[in-house]
Amino acid sequence: MSDPQLHLKAYPAPKEKGGDIGKVFQKHNSVIDGVNRLGLHARRLMNGLYWLAKREGQYEFTLKYAEVRKMLEMNTNNDYAETIANAFLELRRETSCVLKNVKVDGKTYKNLTAGFLDFAGDRRSLEDERIKIQGADHIVDIKISKPFVTVMEETVNWTVIDVEVTNKLRSKFSLELYEKLRRYWTLPNKKTLDPRIGVLEMSLDDLNALFDTKYKYVSEMQRKLDQACKELLTKADMEVNVFFNKNEEVFMFSWGRGEESGEVITFPPARIPELADWIVDHMDQKKRSKVANLKKYRNGIVSKLRRGQWKDAESFYRGMIKEKYGVNPDEYYIEEERRFKDFPNPGNLPLEW
Repeated sequence: MSDPQLHLKAYPAPKEKGGDIGKVFQKHNSVIDGVNRLGLHARRLMNGLYWLAKREGQYEFTLKYAEVRKMLEMNTNNDYAETIANAFLELRRETSCVLKNVKVDGKTYKNLTAGFLDFAGDRRSLEDERIKIQGADHIVDIKISKPFVTVMEETVNWTVIDVEVTNKLRSKFSLELYEKLRRYWTLPNKKTLDPRIGVLEMSLDDLNALFDTKYKYVSEMQRKLDQACKELLTKADMEVNVFFNKNEEVFMFSWGRGEESGEVITFPPARIPELADWIVDHMDQKKRSKVANLKKYRNGIVSKLRRGQWKDAESFYRGMIKEKYGVNPDEYYIEEERRFKDFPNPGNLPLEW
């Protein structure tokens, strides 16, 4: 039995590590700033499907459980099929997420409750609310909900998330904290005058909303945050310190950035790969001829740009958007925040790094 309203496309198994397609995508800030009432596996699955939808440019598709397992880098044991099935059911739940400040069908919502999926089920038994488990070859049809499709199609206000990192994280605390910190990692710091330090403040209530918890005591949350920060250091290469500021009654997260040059990234982080390509393409021919491996050299530029360690990065960025897109850089520079806001250019901006 099949649903005539679904137009499905078979999806080949994702490429293993080392393939030419990464697992990095642009996640809209309304999702990151919102409330997530999902368990760890459902959170990972949402990121994997989000990445897939952005890569394929469609929001209805068909997957085998074996393909989902590869996408999420899960172990091949007897439990993974049931774990995936339960995660799909969570994503179908209409109260699973709250999106912040979104516009759907011409109406603006400060808080919009929505499930990530409109549908996820067995094509052979669509009337059954359960997802039947029939091994690795089991097929599930998926349809992403309209509110999430709407934010996925936005070309501004997003944060770059790496699925390969979120797949490694072993708690919802480290996963949610990773995304929140990625959101603010390179933004100008208004708390201190040192541009080499990033700072984020969150109250106990803010963190309870972020993690979908109900902790009453600072000490309880501090333990979870300490554990999460340790995992972020080992699995995401993010060194973060956190303590509770009793005077202001907030948790303060801080991290170092651009320590070699002291520079802060003033342009949208998602433009970094594009900017690295621009720098390589506009290298002096004599210097270019001395580079043995251009791909490796370009990747090195990306790393330095991300850390704020590439000399004259802002000058290169200004030149790129002016010459490549005909954009006046000054029109997109926010003086009081000392940064560039992004500009929409559908069809040119890459969907993933």
